[in-house]
Amino acid sequence: MPNWAEGTLKLRGKWEDIQRYLREQLVWVTWTLGKLGGEDTSTEREVEYEFEDETILMEEPRNAWNTDTRDCIWVRDTKRNFIDFDESYYGLAGYSYTDRDGKVEIPAHFFGDKNQKDAEAVAVLPFKAAWSVHEEDQEHYRKMSEEYHLGIRIYVIESGWGFVQRCTWQNGVEEENIVLPDGDKGFGDARYSEFIWECPFPGIGG
Repeated sequence: MPNWAEGTLKLRGKWEDIQRYLREQLVWVTWTLGKLGGEDTSTEREVEYEFEDETILMEEPRNAWNTDTRDCIWVRDTKRNFIDFDESYYGLAGYSYTDRDGKVEIPAHFFGDKNQKDAEAVAVLPFKAAWSVHEEDQEHYRKMSEEYHLGIRIYVIESGWGFVQRCTWQNGVEEENIVLPDGDKGFGDARYSEFIWECPFPGIGG
């Protein structure tokens, strides 16, 4: 099992572009983690998304990440980036997990007037990545921000190694890629103490 860097994925742009990204790039899969350095395997499943003001309704998952296999929402063409709905994470980050008529409510909060075609909107989704948002995945999000005419921002916390990562792309341009605190990752040093002090949710991830 990897350490998980957990936080949020934010999308900013026209609502029609946000919705197109969500429908085309979030994939419902049955995912199996590779053992002893082996490759992960996944099987895509057809699923209908229903968008509401503060949720995405999806089929109920069968497994959780405490097993090697689970049904989950994968961000297409990334290594191990997922839209997550782990209850313990929600408790720390202020989200809630609920079940409605056999479907999972993913707390993907939407801000902005969806009835105005050209109005700016923002979507905020719970997110997790294995270890961190790696360089190849950063390039993927940069390309997606250009293709979908969006601002994309990822903010994740990894408590095990004690760091926060924040990346932002706007219409194909990387605007920031920051890892805090600076310096080598590790336990038992002043740097890790600084992470605990500065991070708003130091128990997330890991």
